Amino acid sequence: LGQLDFLAGDRHVDRFQAVLASGPKAVVIAMQNVPWVDPDGMEALRDIITMLDESMVKVYLACPRPKVAETLENEEWYQEKIASSERVFPTEKSALIAAVGTAKDLESGGLHDKPLGA
Repeated sequence: LGQLDFLAGDRHVDRFQAVLASGPKAVVIAMQNVPWVDPDGMEALRDIITMLDESMVKVYLACPRPKVAETLENEEWYQEKIASSERVFPTEKSALIAAVGTAKDLESGGLHDKPLGA
């Protein structure tokens, strides 16, 4: 992802609608390039995650910056849909392994990186 604010929120929603058309079972949203989120960007992220969730696509977040993670923690929808499912990871690699593991019953026997907040 990139800038997540009123200028880019709708563009991100459109991008994820295109991703959804390909029929994924899981999506990893890498957030290391998101320095902050304004209220409109938070609404766009909620809409993206809700859209994916309603289509039975598991959503994993990777690398949220501390300021963004703090903002997310204050959102009720985030607690219900993402944090409670332990789908926030410190690295893209660990999020990708978790996403593939749910789809393919990961053969390696587990993750080396624990989800954030675990």
